[in-house]
Amino acid sequence: MKTKSIFSITALLVLFAAILALPSCTKEQQEDLALEAELLLEYGAIEFTVDSGIPQGAFELALSFDGEALGRIMADNGYSMDQLKEFRFNKADLRILSPDGQTYDPVQSVLFELSLVDHAPVTIANMDPVPDGATTVSLNVGDVNVAEIARSSSAQLKVKAFLEGPVEVTTLNKLELGGKVVVRL
Repeated sequence: MKTKSIFSITALLVLFAAILALPSCTKEQQEDLALEAELLLEYGAIEFTVDSGIPQGAFELALSFDGEALGRIMADNGYSMDQLKEFRFNKADLRILSPDGQTYDPVQSVLFELSLVDHAPVTIANMDPVPDGATTVSLNVGDVNVAEIARSSSAQLKVKAFLEGPVEVTTLNKLELGGKVVVRL
């Protein structure tokens, strides 16, 4: 019986010492101890038009991007943007909506960048080379945390492409994005 009580006292002392040591953790160590939740989300679709007559070579287009959409999605799930720790895109699918039968054949390479005004852009997805005959492309998604950019209402999304030949037909395109969000509880 004495052995059990000595063990219990020793266990309590170790537990008490651990509790006392907790406040002496650095801020970074305390953040590592914080509880987190991981959410998968569909960011939504962004439609854009590429007009005919664009010549061979480099091409760039600024897309309509709702930087506050992530905040609305998080609020719908009971979280605030203050809780956002990480946001990483995990899906970027590009598809021609019209005209039917049109392909991405003039496109050699394509990349999508996200940035804030007057800041260096971050590549979120790309493909090089774009397969011949493709009407839908699942882009390679970079493993980059864009939480700081996503928090801003002034986030910009750009598509950059290198064209092997001129664009002969105006196309309506759709970019579908998905992501992984980590929030602090």
